[in-house]
Amino acid sequence: MKKRKKHKTKHTNKASHHWVTKKKESISSSLRTKVLFVIGITCIFFFISWKIHEATILSFSYHPIAPTQVNKHNHPTNISIPSIHVNLPIFETNIINGIWQIAENGASHLTSSKGPGEQGTIIIYGHNTTNRFATIPFMRFGEKVILQTEDKRIYLYTVTKTLVVSSDQTEVLANQKEETLILYTCYGFGDLQRFVVIAKPKQ
Repeated sequence: MKKRKKHKTKHTNKASHHWVTKKKESISSSLRTKVLFVIGITCIFFFISWKIHEATILSFSYHPIAPTQVNKHNHPTNISIPSIHVNLPIFETNIINGIWQIAENGASHLTSSKGPGEQGTIIIYGHNTTNRFATIPFMRFGEKVILQTEDKRIYLYTVTKTLVVSSDQTEVLANQKEETLILYTCYGFGDLQRFVVIAKPKQ
């Protein structure tokens, strides 16, 4: 009888240990699944947030000027800034649903703004990257900006002012009575600010 009892106890302990092991494996598996789910949701959240941020990264909070008809032969096609080694093609872009569209292979000219040689504000902007407008914060008073248009004409401008503004300070982009070139890029922590360069036609 004693032998049987011992054998039964031994068998019970083994079964109990097996059950505990199984339970631990089940909890571990369940915990792993939950952790992976949370990580997945977090990654999706950050990806969507980044895409939204990327889409609005160069946007101002609303349209700064009333749309105007730009001379079709007066679109700027190239910008050169010798002092900071910038030489980029320019592409026409619009504001769609409050988001400023951005050219991926060069600088952007806001189509609803003026063109070179016209009275008013010419708005050209670009990403804050080394192959685009990252160096415009180093620009100084009197430096030269060169624009070329579709009709191959060359327009020269000199820097008169630089400033840092928030994305809701759209008055800096308001249409001017005189021909005024405005360049800008994103700036500061989280690209929440805008670095603006103001230039006037070279006399």
